[in-house]
Amino acid sequence: MTLVISLYICIRGCRTRRILQRWRRSFCYGGRPHWGKLHTLDSERLKDRYLMWDAFRSVRAELDPDRILLSPYIQKLFDA
Repeated sequence: MTLVISLYICIRGCRTRRILQRWRRSFCYGGRPHWGKLHTLDSERLKDRYLMWDAFRSVRAELDPDRILLSPYIQKLFDA
């Protein structure tokens, strides 16, 4: 079963962090965020939730050896 929760948040809004902390509760039940979207999980926690995490990182590195498709946020997740 899949449940998708989508929310548009203005980054300048002061409530962003509060909303993300509330969403974090769903991760205790095996929930997993879209890794490319703003969330509170680090690389190790994402690896636990995505079974092919290391394989994906390898393929991504092979297809983008110059790392031009990495944003600073995504680079932080993949390089950890």
